[in-house]
Amino acid sequence: MRSDGTLVCGLCGDPLLKKVLVKPTQFFALVAILAFIAPLIIMIITFINGQKKPTQSQYNSPIASLIKD
Repeated sequence: MRSDGTLVCGLCGDPLLKKVLVKPTQFFALVAILAFIAPLIIMIITFINGQKKPTQSQYNSPIASLIKD
């Protein structure tokens, strides 16, 4: 580290630069990917939740219960 506070390479002495962790283009690409993947994830979760619920009687009308018996 220099006296002015900049970091330097210990081997060659070049100043080290800070890099941005996530570039704006990478952020927008991540948002675009999530926009396409989110409906698939929601559909899978809905399907799994629908499989767990027991369906005894889907019809509430008395005619449907008469036909069923």
